[in-house]
Order: sequence, then C-alpha cells, then structure tokens
Amino acid sequence: MALDSVTGAIWEHEHGPRGGDELNQLEAGANYGWPIVTYGRDYQGARISPIEEDARFTGPVHHWTPSIAPSGLAIYRGDLFADWNGHALIGGLASGDLRRVDPETGEEVILLSDAKTETDPFRVRDVDIDTDGAVLLLIEDGTNGRLIRMTPGG
Repeated sequence: MALDSVTGAIWEHEHGPRGGDELNQLEAGANYGWPIVTYGRDYQGARISPIEEDARFTGPVHHWTPSIAPSGLAIYRGDLFADWNGHALIGGLASGDLRRVDPETGEEVILLSDAKTETDPFRVRDVDIDTDGAVLLLIEDGTNGRLIRMTPGG
C-alpha cells in the first residue's frame, strides 16, 4: 500500500495467481468484486470468472495478465522526474522491471526492462522515493541484493 502525500489517496496492488494483478485506488465502501469480477487466471490457466467488468463493482486502475508479480509501490512526488508526479511506481518480481502507471489514464510505461539479464534476474523488491526525488529500488535475487538510486540520465 502507498499513500499519496498530496491527495491523501490510498493505493494498493495485489497479486493474481497467473494474472489479474491489479493496481487499485482504495475508496471507503467500494467493492472490488473478487472473485466475481477478475482478469485473473488460475494456476492451470483457466479463467477464474468469465466476468472482467461489472458496473456493480469498482474496477482496477490497471491490471496485468500475465502476472508481473507486483512488489513495492510508491506514488511519485518530486522534482527530479516532474512529469511523473502522482504516478504509481510498481516493482515487478516476475517481469524484472519497474512499471510507471498514470492514475488518471491507466497508461503504463515499462522502465528498466533492459537491466534484466540471464545472470542478473533483476527482481524489484521495493520502491521508495528519496527526499530529493530520486527513485530508490531494492533489487534482490538470492545473494545479489543491492540498492539502486535512479536519477534522470543516471
């Protein structure tokens, strides 16, 4: 979960089994429909429900099928990446990258996908924002853990 320090909105992401990972803005009293409404697939690949959208339920801002295995979530507020203000930054364990999602449009940009190699799977465990606006990523896979500080052009 992450709190947007400007709007006060609370955000969360969740895992689907083999898809149906979601990014949601939490709203008091909202029903997100699980398991009646889902984009997810079970571990054998079958659809969990044939219903992906229903007006009775609050849909996700963004969803992933197949699963990216989301981990870490931060709402960007800073000056270094001014165009990202208000965007959600989500790490991907399975995808081995960082996802930036515009909460207004649901549009997604995949970042750092070229950083993953066969010998360095680049699993993003956590995402945070430094006081100067740099993006901090905790990368981990086995014994190859490290902290990456992401800045423009860096």
